[in-house]
Amino acid sequence: MTQNRHRHRFQKGLTLIEFMTVVVILGILVSIGVVQLIHAKERASKASIQSNMHAFQNVIELYAVDHGGLYPLSVDNMLNYAEFANSTVLFGMRNPLTRQPGHNQAYQDEGAALPVQGIVTLDGDSLSRYFIYAYDKDQLRIQIKGQDFILSNG
Repeated sequence: MTQNRHRHRFQKGLTLIEFMTVVVILGILVSIGVVQLIHAKERASKASIQSNMHAFQNVIELYAVDHGGLYPLSVDNMLNYAEFANSTVLFGMRNPLTRQPGHNQAYQDEGAALPVQGIVTLDGDSLSRYFIYAYDKDQLRIQIKGQDFILSNG
């Protein structure tokens, strides 16, 4: 009979309290990981949109080189220019959030319509100045440290 008691006392396994503690700790770790994953996805989307902004700026600068330093007043000005008719940068540019390519999906004029999430826009206020904006998943201008992120030549 004493052997039976000793076997019971040294039996291997987890008590209910130990098991619940492990479950709670795992739950906390999983919730932290999910939050970090969501933030990483948002940062990646923002970086991809900013990359599109820089590519779009390069196209605008190429346009100006071919037009004696004058910048396009609108996206249509660029699209009507024969050199850009088959531009792989413009027509291959995809909106990182919607995955849609091209005009009115990945880029458009600033005042054309309600901004699409992830879109890059051009605002040409004169033949010598331009401003490039982009919009996030909430259709608000992308910001860095509380300020609109704008690419411009002026």
